[in-house]
Amino acid sequence: HNPHPKAMVKLLQTHQHLAKELNYHNPTLSRKLQNQPFDNAVEIWRNELVRGSIQSANAITQSFHKEQLFQKRLNDNPNDAEAKEYFDKKRKRQLVQQQYHQAMQEYPESMGRVLMLYIEAKINEHTLQAFVDSGAQMTIMSKKCAER
Repeated sequence: HNPHPKAMVKLLQTHQHLAKELNYHNPTLSRKLQNQPFDNAVEIWRNELVRGSIQSANAITQSFHKEQLFQKRLNDNPNDAEAKEYFDKKRKRQLVQQQYHQAMQEYPESMGRVLMLYIEAKINEHTLQAFVDSGAQMTIMSKKCAER
């Protein structure tokens, strides 16, 4: 399910952390949307969504036809080396995917990207950027920072 382009653009333009996340995952789209008026950004988002859907459909279709071709070749000649290699690689990819899903189920923290939370803080009238670690046992700062 893809959210409505107007809703997405509004979220991106009003929540800086979401814009940063988009920039991490899709820097090209992020650059296209940067400094655009709302309506232009919505149109860019919509066009990218359509373009991505078309590319995805083409890739799925090509993959389907390629697999059908190799299956026919293998049926015609069970010793077809190229067809056997194609299905061997497909099985290996499926195994890797299964292992990835298992790792995500058992050890999700090791498989994901963690966004670090930084806030603007003021200490003794000096503004600085502070890292927030809600699981930390203590608060620390460098000697250089403390001397400022």
